[in-house]
Amino acid sequence: MTEPSQGPDDGLELPPMPEPPIASDCCGGGCADCVYTIYDRQIYEWQQRVKELRREHAEKISGPQT
Repeated sequence: MTEPSQGPDDGLELPPMPEPPIASDCCGGGCADCVYTIYDRQIYEWQQRVKELRREHAEKISGPQT
């Protein structure tokens, strides 16, 4: 197995990605808070958090801007 390439996420611990629902989790009843709607919301929030963590990490490793 090869080593992963070095990149901007080196040393950055990201939160785990939300687990997708399985087909049997959805009742098919058109619920307002369907498991798929909740999952979509969780993915969006996760993506925003990862983006913020990566930005903070990039700022930290690049040092202060003068």
